[in-house]
Amino acid sequence: MAAGGGLRGALETMLADKGVYRSPQALGPAYEHPEQLTDDSIERYLRPLVKSEQRTRDLQRFLAAFDNKHTLAIEANLRGCKRRHSSSGAPTMCTST
Repeated sequence: MAAGGGLRGALETMLADKGVYRSPQALGPAYEHPEQLTDDSIERYLRPLVKSEQRTRDLQRFLAAFDNKHTLAIEANLRGCKRRHSSSGAPTMCTST
């Protein structure tokens, strides 16, 4: 989406309809309880990113710099951590050797 030039439109859509931001197709999975996220918080997170074309381009460049190969390499470890610690709610750091 960001690489295809649709980032600004996606941000504006989430600002116009905060339910989109909270949805599983957007940023909802980043939160344990996305339904508890206030509209004001979403405004504070996203509004600065569409304040100017430059800010949106900066975010686009930031997103393009990510490489998820490291996360994919430890995906099984991360899933195991979630199973082992889901009842305690304790933060978990998984490391690979």
